[in-house]
Amino acid sequence: MNLLPDITRISEGEDHRYFPRWKIDRRAQYHLMQRLSEKEARAVDLSCTGTCIVTQDPLLPTQKLEMNLFLNDATALTVRGRVVWVKHFPKLNEAGILFDAIDQKTQDRILDHAFNLNKDDLVNYWFKGWNENGPRH
Repeated sequence: MNLLPDITRISEGEDHRYFPRWKIDRRAQYHLMQRLSEKEARAVDLSCTGTCIVTQDPLLPTQKLEMNLFLNDATALTVRGRVVWVKHFPKLNEAGILFDAIDQKTQDRILDHAFNLNKDDLVNYWFKGWNENGPRH
């Protein structure tokens, strides 16, 4: 029996974030601040401001962590963040991580990675509602 509560996003409807999120399946390692033990996770989506990770270890909102997020086998981003929501399941846990004070270089690396993943999705996200003659009304 899992006694941890589910703390989910306020709205499960349409996502109105400025920065899009891209579905990924990448290895991540994290440790909670003030603790040195590394934990394994999978990043399942990514944006310039945060990520969703899946881990066997339960996390709680407001916990701060540092994470190495592997964009590929040779490239990892090191970011700090805090847990903003969690969903607990019998064997796995999901956690939404909001990055803290992410620098422009790291944001550029995320955008470059996303652009290489799927250029059309990125362009369509930012120009939703536009056609060749300008914005649609």
